[in-house]
Amino acid sequence: GFFTQYDDGYNVKYVVISPYYMNEDGSRNGVEVRTDQMTWLLRELSVDDGYDVIILMHQLFTDTHYHRDGSLQDWQDAPVILENLWTVLKDRRNKRSGTIADSEGVEHNYDFTNVKTRYLGSLHGHTHEELMLTEENTTAYATNWYGDDNTCVFGLFDRDSNKLKIWGFNNTTVSDVLELDI
Repeated sequence: GFFTQYDDGYNVKYVVISPYYMNEDGSRNGVEVRTDQMTWLLRELSVDDGYDVIILMHQLFTDTHYHRDGSLQDWQDAPVILENLWTVLKDRRNKRSGTIADSEGVEHNYDFTNVKTRYLGSLHGHTHEELMLTEENTTAYATNWYGDDNTCVFGLFDRDSNKLKIWGFNNTTVSDVLELDI
């Protein structure tokens, strides 16, 4: 599925996407971004509707991320379509144009050069460990989501300081704030 949720108080729209499709027998069909979903996503990223954009998606777009201590996590198994979407998001953040092929082989042109709203970043939970990546001014953050130490996370996109601020906490401690550039 895919949908958009608008927050009029903060002029943010949450673009929620899921690249998982189910077969008729209930089994998962793998990771795909089909033509209808890609068309919708590029439209949501392109429209100047006054809302800055935050992407919410379960799985990370790319394999290479970092832990809070700076150590590298590199799985080498991200689907190509997600890696290509990461390129689209970097283009959106940096106001560029390009072309992407969806999982059905249909090519989509996009042009973000004149979009006035900001792409703030993406949030994920797939990994069950805290991971982050900032490339070309584009940030992705994956939360621990109740990992080994029952950690919960609170995050804040601070547009004034251009930071994504993350606090992790459990029943005994609160971690130092993590600040990522947005």
